Amino acid sequence: MAKYRYEEYLENGLGVSFKGRGLSWNSAEDVALVVQAIKECRNLKYLELEGNTLGVEAAKEIGKALESHPELEVALWKDLFTGRLKNEIPKALDYLLAGVDLAGAHLQRLDLSDNAIGPVGMPGLAPFFRTPSSFYIEELIVNNEGLGAEGGSTFATALLECLDLSEKSGERVFQMKVFQCGRNRQDNKGTMNWAKLFGALGTLEEVHMPQNGINPIAIKELCTAFKDNPNLRVINLEDNTVRHDGAEMLAEVLPSLVKLEELNLSDCLIKSAGAKHISTAIRDLQQLKSIQLCSNEIKKSGGMILASILRNLPSLNFVNLSGNEFGDHGCEEIGHLLSHINELLIEDDDGEDGEDDEVDENEDDEGDENWDDIEEEKTELDEDKVKSGSKHFIDSPVTKQPISSVKVLDSQVDNSPASKFIDCPTIENYMKLLPQPAVTLVEQFRKKTDYEFHDLCIYAAVNISKLRGPNTPENFNRLLDAAQLSTNANGFATSLLVCLGYIKPENRKYPFLSKPSELTIKALSEYLRSSRVPVTVFRCVQLFVSRGTSSDSFNILNSEYKNLLSVIKTRMAPCMK
Repeated sequence: MAKYRYEEYLENGLGVSFKGRGLSWNSAEDVALVVQAIKECRNLKYLELEGNTLGVEAAKEIGKALESHPELEVALWKDLFTGRLKNEIPKALDYLLAGVDLAGAHLQRLDLSDNAIGPVGMPGLAPFFRTPSSFYIEELIVNNEGLGAEGGSTFATALLECLDLSEKSGERVFQMKVFQCGRNRQDNKGTMNWAKLFGALGTLEEVHMPQNGINPIAIKELCTAFKDNPNLRVINLEDNTVRHDGAEMLAEVLPSLVKLEELNLSDCLIKSAGAKHISTAIRDLQQLKSIQLCSNEIKKSGGMILASILRNLPSLNFVNLSGNEFGDHGCEEIGHLLSHINELLIEDDDGEDGEDDEVDENEDDEGDENWDDIEEEKTELDEDKVKSGSKHFIDSPVTKQPISSVKVLDSQVDNSPASKFIDCPTIENYMKLLPQPAVTLVEQFRKKTDYEFHDLCIYAAVNISKLRGPNTPENFNRLLDAAQLSTNANGFATSLLVCLGYIKPENRKYPFLSKPSELTIKALSEYLRSSRVPVTVFRCVQLFVSRGTSSDSFNILNSEYKNLLSVIKTRMAPCMK
């Protein structure tokens, strides 16, 4: 990876940083120290405000201070609006960016990730891209913004206008090089609008769009755009539904991207047929340093063909093929072929023999549209148990207790921040888990033998979803991912339903959560929309949630439940054909 100037600025302290202070800036008085630091900085190359919460009046004061700094090039403003109302965010952004514009600064890197800007925040952001200050942006980072297809389309249109205005200005043509837009639910509509921008730019070096619900329809448009960006070094489409047909489209354009250094198509369901397409396409990419194709249901034959190509790439030093279906013998053979690779990850998904490649390839070649079979169901759902509203865990060992009370971990014995949060899941205790709440909790849960690990993860995730703290959606997702990896589909679904209050735990002396919150249902909808979840889980949640929406006790949340059911219906639709 190239080393960009902003990293040098950070290393040399050429700017102001209040990163990770957890401060709440509401008024001019609250932000006085920040304003003072900005005014006193003689060479303000960067301003880093990440990990605090900024209100409108405070943003206005910072914007005024920025008016006297035309040298500003880097704005690191991620995770800046925790707990703020939606209508506050566009106003605050407008004040900040107006200060940049009035200063005549040539902003080069703008990071607004984790700010829940959404479509409603675009009025505060889009106008900036009609100013000369935006023409100089080379790196735009907008991960986890909740943009959706609507917000993404509006954003892409604003950047197209920026390009047009810059070309007419005779000053500086907009030449974006790095674009990151992960976990933003762009789907096909939003992605196709971004593809139009990419094709018009022709200057991109890195494109990161993981976890966006992109299907082959939009992959085709991206491939067309990639052809017009010959300097691409990094392509990251992890956790989208590329499939074998999308891989075939990528295979047509990859040979022309001779400068490509990193390719990430993990969790993209390309299977063996897709792996063979990619293998053929990359054989002449002499500068390729890293390739990630993990969790793609690739069988042994696909892995062997891939390995035979990868072993001859001179610059390759990182390969991740873990989570596929090579089988133990397949892993050994592939590992032997790639033994010279500096970093090689090749752990098998489930230890199967990986020999049924022909079946897998034939299914792909026939164009099987059931792309939502993203994870095979290892066990069938016990319909009678679910329909009766069972009070027992499905497939849960009787030797371990279901987690069910607030006193899950005794913080009197274990005084760790993780135990304190589980015992009392408040925002104050959540903040003590920073910077990586999910990691801290998972490490603690693995030490507990009296409760199921996946139960603890889901219990913590549900409680985190109710809070408005830094990166709560990200930590909610990580905990549910950890729970999924540690149990089967039935165990995950049942524990989730218990934590949402739909099923009573086996031991009645532990009262569980009686009602989920609006934030929890929203978080769950987003998780089910974009994550790899077995069909069994969709069926279980659909069954109980559909009951809940008809109950008077859940009327307050009916709109959120209906949205959740809509997500489930959309994700299950291909499997019903």
